[in-house]
Amino acid sequence: MRDEAPRWFDEALWDLGTAKILHREKRYNAAVFYAHQAAKKAVKALLYSINEAPWGHSIRSGCPCIFFW
Repeated sequence: MRDEAPRWFDEALWDLGTAKILHREKRYNAAVFYAHQAAKKAVKALLYSINEAPWGHSIRSGCPCIFFW
């Protein structure tokens, strides 16, 4: 599973870069969407890196390592 972590983190960085471009262009709704996607993919990368299987679409229920939500 750990080999999936870098792939998901790269995807997160790509989405974050897209969010920054969209924000700069004042396309705020789309920027927020891509920032949200980046956050979800970064958490998924974290889960893969600690050998947890991230199933489903809920970060909150799928990430026992983050307990402040």
